[in-house]
Amino acid sequence: MKHICFPTDFSELSLKALPFAVAVAKNYDATLHLVNVLKHVSGMYPSEDREELLTTVKTKFEELKEDASKTIDPSKIKCEAIQADVLTGLEAYCKDNDIDLLLMTTHGHSGLKRLLWGSVAKNIIHLVECPVMVLNPEAAEHVNSGTLGPILAPVDIDHLSPEALTAAKDLAHNLKTPLEIVYALSDERGVVGIAGVYGEARIYRSYDTFIEEETAIAEKALGDLKENLDKKQDGVKVGYHVSGEPAHEAITNYCKKFPSSLVVMQTHVNSPLDRFFLGSTTERVIHSVNVPVVILNPKSLEKINGCDKSSTCC
Repeated sequence: MKHICFPTDFSELSLKALPFAVAVAKNYDATLHLVNVLKHVSGMYPSEDREELLTTVKTKFEELKEDASKTIDPSKIKCEAIQADVLTGLEAYCKDNDIDLLLMTTHGHSGLKRLLWGSVAKNIIHLVECPVMVLNPEAAEHVNSGTLGPILAPVDIDHLSPEALTAAKDLAHNLKTPLEIVYALSDERGVVGIAGVYGEARIYRSYDTFIEEETAIAEKALGDLKENLDKKQDGVKVGYHVSGEPAHEAITNYCKKFPSSLVVMQTHVNSPLDRFFLGSTTERVIHSVNVPVVILNPKSLEKINGCDKSSTCC
């Protein structure tokens, strides 16, 4: 990981994650890109003209850089004011600067929450060619004081991407922490179970029978995943767990058990998981857990896999 992008509107909430971003940059010896989108912060300075606004932004960048320079080399800090729409501006910046990780909080003056959970959010998470790490303000304060681990990787067996789990395992290797794979038998509407290649439509005599048999199928599938991941002997301890709880509850409870954990989620384009991972479940998880959540989309997985195959990439 060589380049980390931290977008900010200079609000107190958006800056809560800056110490963590600085710590991640230090850990990976990466360049930290502090980015501000002028279109969305101009409302903060209604009495200033454009030239004064640019001067104000420059001053704020200098303050942030001075503070971050106490931890990382100043030459590893780049400040950039983008005069564009949030979506197009950040997408272009991440692509042009070969960003490896986009890290942000969920709230800000111009609506970083809207950025993440409105129409813009779904677009930017699908469009940027890098993983997106999201923290709520409470999580940002929590993780600033410690290290991360273990990594929790929720999976949907019917729409599984081996590349996503490989990426999660590589991250676990870099952080020297275990990887825990979790599958929830139920979604927001109730019990769903497993279909596709791991099971067929069946009639159960009772709810308990359903849970018992579906759990066995899930454990077999996760066991196979663990076996494949273990073939790469990198010292990462891989575990797995099947939960009968709704996904967001299973993830939240795990994070309470391991307060320094990191959640890695995968997005799926045009699949049932669009509502699962970019809908209420992800929003509930991000706003209820005091840990970072990393979102991987297909483009980011391609970038990560490309890095794995090149010694000059990540």
